[in-house]
Amino acid sequence: MDPEVPGGLGENTVLDRADGESPTVHRLHFAFSDWLRGDLLMSHPVYLVTEPLATELASSGLSGLALSQSLEVSGDGLWEQLHPQRDPPEVWWLRINGEPSRDDFGLTEDASLIVSARALRLLRRHRLDRARVTRVD
Repeated sequence: MDPEVPGGLGENTVLDRADGESPTVHRLHFAFSDWLRGDLLMSHPVYLVTEPLATELASSGLSGLALSQSLEVSGDGLWEQLHPQRDPPEVWWLRINGEPSRDDFGLTEDASLIVSARALRLLRRHRLDRARVTRVD
């Protein structure tokens, strides 16, 4: 899946970059530029979900994920121009810890999101207008 990308990693993000591997994020600061109301969001290598999706995921029994509210969210300069009277949305950090084809949520070596058919059914009950879904058999 390639979800909506409404911003990027903010200046307070702390990560490690190992040669040939996707960065590991230890502290997340997400800076919104814009948001088209999707419930599943990303900025390489992290994934975010809105409150309604986080609530359903938390009680779903799906494997390969952990939800965290331990992140900083802000708007960048473009956000301030486009939405001067609005705060960025509240989101949860969707931490993927599963393996593709074994768990419901997993990441490839380049941090692309792979989900099971069961997880995709749950995700499709939410707003994924800007997400691109590619079927892999």
